[in-house]
Amino acid sequence: MTGPTERHPSPELRLMTEFSAPKRSTILLHQIKASYRESLPLFAASIGCAIIVTLLLWNEYVPHTLLVGWLVSTTLFSLVQIGCIIKFRSVSEQRFSIKFWHSLLLVGSFINGAHWGFSALTMLPDTIGITQLIGLMSVASLLVFSTTVFTTNIKAFLCFVVPPFFSLITHTLITFYNYGYPFLFVVIMFAGFVIFSAYRHYKNRERTLIKELENESLIQYLDNDRRVAEELNEQLTNEVLSRENAEQQLLSAQKTLEQNVEQRTRDLTLTNERLNQQVALRKSISDALVKSQTRLSQAIEASQLGLWDWDLVSGTVYQSAFHQAFKQRELTSTDFINNLQQAIHPHDYPGAKQALSDYLKNKSEAYYVQYRIKDGEGWLWIEDSGKAVKFDGSGVPIRMLGTRRNINAEKKRDEQVRLAKSVFDHTSEGIFVLDSDFCFISVNPAFCDITGYAKTDIEGNCFIELSHTPKKYEVFEQAKEQINNSGQWQAEIFEKRKDGNYFPAWIQLNSIINSNGQIECYAGLLSDISARKEADEKLNYLLNYDDLTSLANRSLFKDRLHNAVNKSRKDDLKYNLIMVDIDRFKQINDSLGHETGDLLLKEVSKRITGAAKSPDTIARLSSDEFAILTQYNAEDAVSSQAEQILTAISAPYFIAENELLISCSIGISLLPADALELQPLLQQAAMATQQAKYLGGNNIQLYHQGLENQSKDYMEIEGELRKAMQNNELEVFYQPKVNVHSQCIESAEALVRWQHPKKGVISPAEFIHIAEDSGLIAEIGEFVLLESCLQAKQWADNGTAEITVSVNVSAHQLRHENLAQAVGNVLKTTKLPENQLELELTESSLMENLSAATALLKRLSDLGVSISLDDFGTGYSSLSHLKRFPVDGLKIDRSFIKDITSKPEDEAIVNAIIVLGHSLNLKVIAEGVESKEQLALLDQLGCDEIQGYFIAKPLSSQDMTTMLLQQKSG
Repeated sequence: MTGPTERHPSPELRLMTEFSAPKRSTILLHQIKASYRESLPLFAASIGCAIIVTLLLWNEYVPHTLLVGWLVSTTLFSLVQIGCIIKFRSVSEQRFSIKFWHSLLLVGSFINGAHWGFSALTMLPDTIGITQLIGLMSVASLLVFSTTVFTTNIKAFLCFVVPPFFSLITHTLITFYNYGYPFLFVVIMFAGFVIFSAYRHYKNRERTLIKELENESLIQYLDNDRRVAEELNEQLTNEVLSRENAEQQLLSAQKTLEQNVEQRTRDLTLTNERLNQQVALRKSISDALVKSQTRLSQAIEASQLGLWDWDLVSGTVYQSAFHQAFKQRELTSTDFINNLQQAIHPHDYPGAKQALSDYLKNKSEAYYVQYRIKDGEGWLWIEDSGKAVKFDGSGVPIRMLGTRRNINAEKKRDEQVRLAKSVFDHTSEGIFVLDSDFCFISVNPAFCDITGYAKTDIEGNCFIELSHTPKKYEVFEQAKEQINNSGQWQAEIFEKRKDGNYFPAWIQLNSIINSNGQIECYAGLLSDISARKEADEKLNYLLNYDDLTSLANRSLFKDRLHNAVNKSRKDDLKYNLIMVDIDRFKQINDSLGHETGDLLLKEVSKRITGAAKSPDTIARLSSDEFAILTQYNAEDAVSSQAEQILTAISAPYFIAENELLISCSIGISLLPADALELQPLLQQAAMATQQAKYLGGNNIQLYHQGLENQSKDYMEIEGELRKAMQNNELEVFYQPKVNVHSQCIESAEALVRWQHPKKGVISPAEFIHIAEDSGLIAEIGEFVLLESCLQAKQWADNGTAEITVSVNVSAHQLRHENLAQAVGNVLKTTKLPENQLELELTESSLMENLSAATALLKRLSDLGVSISLDDFGTGYSSLSHLKRFPVDGLKIDRSFIKDITSKPEDEAIVNAIIVLGHSLNLKVIAEGVESKEQLALLDQLGCDEIQGYFIAKPLSSQDMTTMLLQQKSG
């Protein structure tokens, strides 16, 4: 027995119930709409409560700025929320976004709640009065009111009430000592009550909403079901009528259909047979096309070609993968041209464009061009060619097909071949190719030029048979053996030209190996080394011999001297080294010209060669320095040979219509008596030569230990002289010059003296030559110039006398281009008038470089200073040179004054100099006057000024001042 029957809902009712259950999104949509519809009074009330609270707290402790700012902010955001509510009501459901409007509602509620929370936290007093209580009640009323507004949206409610409750509880905890537990408990109870009540309202409202939605859905479902039933009933009635008509038509058509089916069956059978045949044919064609396409693709890939297909009508271009420069597969005609312009080298693009244009204009049979495209950091050569494959009715191309091919390797090979051909045809070396039997395959033009044979005489003939090299069979057997071993052979040989003349040649042969490792041919090089041989011989001569005199040069002489040193040690042989230095050769060379100087050197070398007895070597070591190396047995023989050389050199020379008299300084050192090594021997001979020059030249000096000591003394004096410059040990003395007619001191020559702390006063004769050799003479000259100008200025300023100071200028100073500037600076510094300074220069120093000296004298003269020639008559200057120099005076050398009263020839020379000077309007000064008789004669001859011990020795500045004062006092 079964229990009491239970009533179960029917399947249809369960389906209706399940179908009518609303979706969550639908519920949320209605809740949001209800919240927007019902929340407007809440935000309006929020503005009212804000105004009430502001009025209540206006006279309280709350700052007005804070209160007004809070009121404005609360009102503003409430109005914004009200605006959103109004906007929501006008939004259509099609443009409705649930997420956006829900988020906007939550944010607006939270901002309003946060404003009220801020007021509770910052404006609530520590103690509560009646005013504050009214404000709290207003806020509490607003919060309670929100429970009725947000019954459909618990999230919006929490966003609105949580900030005020949180702030109120926080404030109560902070000011706990004023409120105590009761108030905190009341606040928490109130918050809990409000939130709980709101939640209960929310759940009840949600259930009600769900029921409403379910009812609406059910009603809609039932209405739809009713309409469907009515439509089905109507369709069923129509269907019954249609079926009856159709049944009759079917019966009549059945017979016709059976007949048609039978006929169609026969037709279909025949058609199927034909279709099967076509399918089989098309399949075979398709397979063939696939195979052909595959073979074509493989062929294109293997050939590394790039294809392009250009439809000129539609303007579309297809190009296969070839290079990254043409990576785009399908493009328009414009893009195709632009792609070419971007890819092609700027120099090649115009040609490519012209080639394409010419073909399209029917000016060429095909489009063909070669150009470069960018490939990484370099350029790649491409061959681009194409033709039209389709034409319109008038013969104009409407479709072109073409290929691109990488020809970079071919271009490089062509360039290499071209270069090789150019080198082969134009090189100055003979190039030839031999077959494996040493027969000529090819020769270049240079080979024909070198040998004198034509190509037809050479090509096809055997090298060995054509060659005239001595012992040629042995030579070429060695060549074959060496080539087989190392692959190459080179040697120097003698060959004969076609005209019968032999010439030295350098030949090289290299074997060319084929892919099988066998010698295919030989490549050879033939060079005519006749010129090189001659150059080597000439170079060897130039390296070892003097080109001017044909004597051995310094290099060969050192080599011979080195051999002599070794022989001296080994065989106990004795040698003497004679060094000859021509005196004052530079002055001769500069005054008479280098050509005359060279002719003189040739004559000197001949005389030395003739005077030297059985010399081992005669050499020219430098411009005017010669050396003779000979064996000797006694010192007398050495001196005798040197004297013969001295005598030979001193004899007159007649060169270029000039009679020249020269002298030389000779120094001798002995091997092994003086030195055992090459370098000391040379130094000792040079030291002896230097001593001979120091003694005035034209003499012979044999090296001895004292010369080395003198050299050490020389170095010691140089060092002390440098210290003297630093320690102000140099002093300027003055030697007066007297006017012969007035008997008055008009000028004085400045002369330097060395006040040595230990040796006393040292005359210039002992240190000036050292100063010149060491280069100190320029510094000493500047010192004398400055001191003498200062002294002359001092004499003029203190009224002692206004005289001219004469300062000697050395040859070393003349070589400096800034001498005129230095003199000008001294005059400017000392403020000495230019006419109170006179510069004395020697003839020989001026003759070193005539053009430079003339220009320098011109600059000095432009400064306004006087210039006089010192030691006139002892140099090599001619009257033409004297005429060119802007000098103001001539100073007769003391050598002519010394014997003027006893030697008529000296008197005649002095008279001639005076007459010459006066004819050129020059002042004439005589130096070295030591007697009354000399003075009287000079006065008689018309000399202008005199200087010498007869007047006074060189005086210190103090003594010179005393002498000038005595002259002034009468």
